[in-house]
Amino acid sequence: MTSLKGYFKTSYQKLYVFLGEPLSLDGKVSTTWILKIGGKQYTIYDYKQTDLYNEDLPTVEEFRKLNSYLWHIGAELGADASACIEYLKEEIVADEPDWIENAQIENLEKMKKYMYKGPSKASSLIHKT
Repeated sequence: MTSLKGYFKTSYQKLYVFLGEPLSLDGKVSTTWILKIGGKQYTIYDYKQTDLYNEDLPTVEEFRKLNSYLWHIGAELGADASACIEYLKEEIVADEPDWIENAQIENLEKMKKYMYKGPSKASSLIHKT
């Protein structure tokens, strides 16, 4: 189990090419990848961004076509987002601003401007390094 520790801005397509097919968990989260880095578990996910959560939001397909999204980075207890963010920075070209780590989460209200609020309506994967 992980909890929010940071953000990484990039497109679904870039993550998909690198990480493969995502998991789909529940109505609040439509897209999730699970990674193991240095023995720690991390998750990369959206949160409340599709019509699975609210019918006024874009469909999962529409959401995944966005040019960029500020993905949530979850980490297990005792870990922060830095290892996952560094891994993603090395492997995926991030979009600016490309990452936000632990202490900056307290400024979450400021970050909401990056989250899509549009008007329109897997398999098991653990990526190990």
